[in-house]
Amino acid sequence: MYLTAEELPKFLDLFTKEYSAFNTIILTLLHTGMRSGECLGLQWEDIDFEQRKIHIRHNLTDVGGNHFLTTPKTATSVRDLYMSDKLMALLKKHKYEQRKLQLAMGSEFKHPEMVFTSSTGNYKDRSCLNTSLKRFLKGTEFEYLTLHKLRHTNATLLLNNGSVLKIISAHLGHSDIQITASTYTTVLDSSRKKTTELMEQILSEQTPNKHQQLGIG
Repeated sequence: MYLTAEELPKFLDLFTKEYSAFNTIILTLLHTGMRSGECLGLQWEDIDFEQRKIHIRHNLTDVGGNHFLTTPKTATSVRDLYMSDKLMALLKKHKYEQRKLQLAMGSEFKHPEMVFTSSTGNYKDRSCLNTSLKRFLKGTEFEYLTLHKLRHTNATLLLNNGSVLKIISAHLGHSDIQITASTYTTVLDSSRKKTTELMEQILSEQTPNKHQQLGIG
């Protein structure tokens, strides 16, 4: 299950009315299709505003309540993503607000190098973030959404709007294009059907009308 293009405006309205670190994380996940661990493992040195790139080099791992950064398990998970204007503005605003918090807390802010942290600067816990999302969406039509389904939404919207499977596979950091193909079989089947219908429409427009076919007029 994922957000459809029709549902998207209403969903976005829930997270764009005001700034919060939580809202910024959710919108970053939706914009990029990153895994939640990749998003929470971002450091500010990974955000290149000049080149408009996000360098994905780490994954935030939780083992027994202890958090630490690990290298992504596959080579293709280490990748660069381009930032849109809206995502750049979101992250710049977040950096500004986080900097104010750091100045207020001083050395008590634990991890100033991290993009997303708890209010005290600790690593952001993925399960707590997912719980916060479920709580936030309770009572809305989007209760089914999880952090990972935001990733599926990103990929599905790209596929439905004509992006090439190979590009999307690299965008998601899949180790093999077949993983992408098998994960999004239903979406791909729908896209193939649309392609067939589009071809029929194109050919129909080029076919002479019935009178011309019969040599009349």
